[in-house]
Amino acid sequence: MKRQNVRTLALIVCTLTYLLVGAAVFDALESENELQQRALVEKIRERLKTTYNMSDSDYEVLEATIVKSVPHKAGYQWKFSGAFYFATTVITTIGYGHSTPFTTGGKTFCMFYALAGIPLGLVMFQSIGERMNTFAAKLLKFAKRNLGRKKEDVTPMDLIWVASGLGTSLIMGGALVFHHYERWSYFDSLYYCFTTLTTIGFGDFVALQQGGALQGQPEYVVFSLVFILFGLTVISAAMNLLVLRFLTMNTEDERRDEQEALLAKKGLVRVGGSDDEYDDDFNADNISVYIEVQQNFIGPRKLRVIMPQEGELITPTSSGPQRGVVNEGADCADPPDSLYSHESGGVERPWWQRRLFVQEPTLFGPWDGVFTTVMLNIFGVIVFLRMGWIVGTAGVANSILLLIICASLALISVFSAIGIVERCQIQNGGIYFLISHVLGSRMGGAVGLIYALGQAVATGLVAVGFGESVAHLLGTESRAMVKAVAIITIIVLTAVNTAGVSWVVRLQILLLFCLGLAVLDFVLGALFTSNPDEHVFRWSMQRLRENEQPNYFSVNCTQFNNQTTTVLPASSFFTVFGVFFANFLGVLAGVNMSGDLKNPHESIPLGEISAVGVSSTICFIFIMILGSTCQRMALLCDNMISEKVALTGIFFLLGLYICSLSSTIGSLLGTPRVLQGIAADGIIPILRPLAQGVGPNDNPLFACYVLMGVASVFVLLGDLNRLAILSTMPFLITYAFVNYSYVSLAMSYDLAHVSEAAAPNLPTYGSTPKGDLDELFPERRTVTIESGAQDIVGQPATWWSMFSNRYIAFVGFLVNLLILFLIHFWFAVIHFAALIALYYYIGRVCPSCSPGVSTFSIPHMFRTAFSNVENIGASSGTQCVLPTTSLSSDVTTAQQNLENSDYQQRKPYHHAEHVTNQFD
Repeated sequence: MKRQNVRTLALIVCTLTYLLVGAAVFDALESENELQQRALVEKIRERLKTTYNMSDSDYEVLEATIVKSVPHKAGYQWKFSGAFYFATTVITTIGYGHSTPFTTGGKTFCMFYALAGIPLGLVMFQSIGERMNTFAAKLLKFAKRNLGRKKEDVTPMDLIWVASGLGTSLIMGGALVFHHYERWSYFDSLYYCFTTLTTIGFGDFVALQQGGALQGQPEYVVFSLVFILFGLTVISAAMNLLVLRFLTMNTEDERRDEQEALLAKKGLVRVGGSDDEYDDDFNADNISVYIEVQQNFIGPRKLRVIMPQEGELITPTSSGPQRGVVNEGADCADPPDSLYSHESGGVERPWWQRRLFVQEPTLFGPWDGVFTTVMLNIFGVIVFLRMGWIVGTAGVANSILLLIICASLALISVFSAIGIVERCQIQNGGIYFLISHVLGSRMGGAVGLIYALGQAVATGLVAVGFGESVAHLLGTESRAMVKAVAIITIIVLTAVNTAGVSWVVRLQILLLFCLGLAVLDFVLGALFTSNPDEHVFRWSMQRLRENEQPNYFSVNCTQFNNQTTTVLPASSFFTVFGVFFANFLGVLAGVNMSGDLKNPHESIPLGEISAVGVSSTICFIFIMILGSTCQRMALLCDNMISEKVALTGIFFLLGLYICSLSSTIGSLLGTPRVLQGIAADGIIPILRPLAQGVGPNDNPLFACYVLMGVASVFVLLGDLNRLAILSTMPFLITYAFVNYSYVSLAMSYDLAHVSEAAAPNLPTYGSTPKGDLDELFPERRTVTIESGAQDIVGQPATWWSMFSNRYIAFVGFLVNLLILFLIHFWFAVIHFAALIALYYYIGRVCPSCSPGVSTFSIPHMFRTAFSNVENIGASSGTQCVLPTTSLSSDVTTAQQNLENSDYQQRKPYHHAEHVTNQFD
């Protein structure tokens, strides 16, 4: 069967199936409401008839009069402005039905007007859409050239993204204007914009129909007309790329079949081997000429036949066909658009273009892998649910100070991790590998387990935040409901994570887009709306000054908006810091993806630094907006105060739910890989089953289940604020040891160079005095035994490497430990006791674990600095005893090889010397 027939049949089946599915969904969603509305209308009808003693005929007259009077509220529908609006809806096929011609002449003219106007409008919109695509292609090509991209070609997918983004922005921006003028909800405004630009035009929402807008608001009329015309132009540009390409496929196939048949008839090509093997496509093994296909976005293909000379091979390249000599026995390369060109040409397809179920690992880059993971881990429920409490308690000034401290501590740890990644060969295991590779498996395993514990607590933290938001949506304050929703969320997201890392990253990109919409909703709400009933006002410098100072005292919220919470306990600067720093707990989540990255040495620095910068900027915006728009009591007592600031609240709540889910997904993605790395090294026997992975990416399935169970336990044990403080401790310990690991690594590298420079230059011996081995193997002169064993390289020359400083890292190490004890002294003591116990336990059960590449230790440095015997430059070599008198010894020489006349000119280097003395 020809492909045209197959495609047509498939389209018919898909369309009918789509219609059946749509009918079933609309039936389920709308039928019950329709019955309720009919009953309500009938009830009102009977009440009116009874109250005003009306007959059925009188009521029907009244009803028809009311319906006919609705269009007149817009003003004069058939004056020029209203008539122009109607004519626009005709040629664009929107057809709201808000106004219709009543006279016979008007109806007749409308039919003839539509017959000529609709094709004219479609051709105009399509033509302008093509010009827009051409302009966008030139603009994208210019941008790629200036950005230094290797490939400057603009693909249809690039134009589809541009048209989709422009259309989305147009709908969202237009909805804001209609929301302002028509007093519709923002969602209804979005619905109106969508039905208008897709030319559905149900007529349930029509602009310019209230308050005489057609004559009284000329600027609004102009905007509505421009919105329709320009919006349909953008939609037409997208249709040229999406729909029209498929509509022309049948015509293209028919023309191609005719051209192929003509070429085959002339003997220029061979298609298939026999009649039974005939197919519409060329067989790559039977082509005797090169056929170049020139393809535009829209339009038929153009074939150019190039006949090869004898002994020639014609190869397709990006610049055109290239002639070359055919080598006997050589394989012909696949053309670049063939099915196997990516595999045979060594070009790896992007992960989003691969099939859903693959058998090879999926690797990611800095933006789709590291940035999205870190961003979704950092931007969590603390920003959405606790930023108001942070600003109300610490004040605007101290909140900004806390942001600077938290971001600085996070960046110090990030740059320390980057320094280790760049100077060592990064492997699987994430944070565990960073610490264990430098400080040894004992310390790495102990800190890695503490870090996994903190991630389990953080997972419970964001799950509880999601549970609180769902409970608020349901109108309940039940703690049981909150914890039940949190546990169900953890279980469901664990199931998603077990599907593979590619599925998780796909989901993360979608969630990151939703978070962007939530932030935009919050910012636009602060700029354009106010809600005095909820203690939210327009932006004000006076209110910003009122909220500048801290308020660490206890607060009674009983009388505020009927809150069930009676009294908020007193807080301190470090208590607020403990809650705020929980927002930066996942800052090293990108490091945990080291085994899933194409180039970890480049992807980790770019993704980590960008994510910290963007998230810190968003936190600063939240602090300034909340401090300048909300009253102090609202900040302290209302956890959902940010939602009341937002423009619609819908996108903000969506972002709240999304950030809860995304942070949990990030924790479930990276932490099991840390546990898998610890288990794979075998330093803790009880964890060995967790080393087993599933799938091409070695997905740590069993470690995911363990993390899910531990996180569920913490959900049952604590509330949001308590979990935030508890989860901060393990991360501070982890970041402290990441900083110390970089300090130790950098110092070890310098010590190795000092030892190498201080080593005496001893003479070398060989079969020739000229050092032939050094000539054959030049690396012998550049690589020493010490440096090769340590596997530490120098700091590379990148722009971010200058920030990886050992002294700043050491200060970060000390500050992390200090803050750890200031947040909660006894919690800190318990964590350190657990760390020491794990360290000694690993040493007992695995005495042969790796000691790490570091040769530097702080205790040895202090012992050396304050010792009267040693100095810092002394070498810790083997001690020996020198006698006071010389010992007599005899040296005997024995030749190792036999005499040979062919090599008699050579000196007898190969001999052995045996030394004996009086002790032998």
